[in-house]
Amino acid sequence: MRKNAAMDVLHYWPSYCEENIWHLCAQAVANCVSDDNGRDDNAWAVLISNAARTVYFRGQKAGRGPRAGLVWDYPVIYVYADPHPIVFDHDCVYGPRLTLEEYLALSFPPLKAV
Repeated sequence: MRKNAAMDVLHYWPSYCEENIWHLCAQAVANCVSDDNGRDDNAWAVLISNAARTVYFRGQKAGRGPRAGLVWDYPVIYVYADPHPIVFDHDCVYGPRLTLEEYLALSFPPLKAV
């Protein structure tokens, strides 16, 4: 049985998502059953960006409330899918662990709502 080790926040620095996710990945590698090459094909560190390096988010701790928007240059999240995708984002005001569908709906509103 595979253990999802990315449950506890051992290291957290506000607004340093890449370091937070690096530590989460390291924790997952240390505690997760993997294949012979040390890989877990159900886990990903995901860097979100665009050519302008301006990604509009809602529901981030650095913002002014859950519905307030904020622009990050390159947020990084951890996604674990066994069997359904779960997003880990410790800067999210809705909790550090959401389904992919919840995370996308809460973090990236439709353009007409922006």
